[in-house]
Amino acid sequence: MPDYSAAARRWIEPLLALRVGGAVALRFLAPGTDPNADLGILSPGPDTYSDFAAPASFVREFSAEEIATFAGQFRQGAREVILSDAFARSVAAAQGHDSPRQTFEAAAGLLIGRQICRIRNIRPMEDAGAVYGWRLLCDAPLEAA
Repeated sequence: MPDYSAAARRWIEPLLALRVGGAVALRFLAPGTDPNADLGILSPGPDTYSDFAAPASFVREFSAEEIATFAGQFRQGAREVILSDAFARSVAAAQGHDSPRQTFEAAAGLLIGRQICRIRNIRPMEDAGAVYGWRLLCDAPLEAA
């Protein structure tokens, strides 16, 4: 999947404001104090995770042809998500991470609509050496939220 050119910034930033593809939130699992949490057993409830809703995003599902070019790395239903750098930096600061990349790596996934998608690939979008957005490639939804 080719990256967007630096000139794409002209149309990507306005596109993010439209929130095409549905609402997106970055989901983090809450640190557990229950000893069962070490085993991956989480009690249900609102305190088991926290979501950071993206004010601007772009989501699209990959076509079958695009998925074929990934040589089996993604399943049908995989998605491309673009988020603004300002959002990524604000979540990084809130989570105590040094960079947006660390934040995306620490996230449990993306909540798109009411479905959780695992982040598989993280790429900064740059123009003249400055990052203006983040392109996340996500696998097909894992479960209903």
